[in-house]
Amino acid sequence: PFVPALEKDGELVLYEDWHTHFMQTRERASYFVAWLLKLAHQGVTLVNGPHAASVMQYKPFQLHALRSLGARVPRTLISNDPDAIRAFHAEVKDVIFKPIMGGAVTRVLDAEALEHLDAVTTSPVIFQERVRGDDLRVMLVGDEVVSCVAIETPEQHLDFRADPVYSGGNAAYREVPLPEPVKQFCRKAARACGLTFAGIDIKHHGDDYVFLELNSSPIYLDVEMKLGHPISRAIARAVVEGMRTAP
Repeated sequence: PFVPALEKDGELVLYEDWHTHFMQTRERASYFVAWLLKLAHQGVTLVNGPHAASVMQYKPFQLHALRSLGARVPRTLISNDPDAIRAFHAEVKDVIFKPIMGGAVTRVLDAEALEHLDAVTTSPVIFQERVRGDDLRVMLVGDEVVSCVAIETPEQHLDFRADPVYSGGNAAYREVPLPEPVKQFCRKAARACGLTFAGIDIKHHGDDYVFLELNSSPIYLDVEMKLGHPISRAIARAVVEGMRTAP
């Protein structure tokens, strides 16, 4: 669990009794994860199990897994060294940054951000080449690509999650056919990360497909309701088929 905070006068501040709240939340989460681990140990099909879900929090591992399979990923620097970050920016020019474990939207490494690089010396940050193109979200269940859509957002929103239209539930989606080699690569990536159900984020322009990351618990209901893609049905089928083949 994250350290609990609330917004006050435009800033995030900790609860007065944040440590007690944090420890209680951690204990509840730990019990729930232990219960899921017990089910997995007993042969119950989980989509996805806690092992896979916890591993997928760590974006550097995802980049390693994708690269090892031969995927094209953005040029990347993971660092807390301001000089190395400035050198990377000078070489790549158009750079974005995001946290290693998620929890915040992606931002542009602009002139203002470059002036505050001393703030990153305490912990590393992911810096990447900015890739232009459509934001594709691929939904994979088992070996089946159940859905692939382009999330329609204005160009000024680097991260579609920051678009108030998207966060307000009013996003528009466009179905995109995936070439079979890209589908095959999505299957390999999900298997390499131990995922039965995966939401795979790809930047697409022309014949170019750049893999960004995999999500073990992707939001999908909006796509299903608006386009009729049978994602819930595919997840249910994976659970039932897993029960049939369980020892």
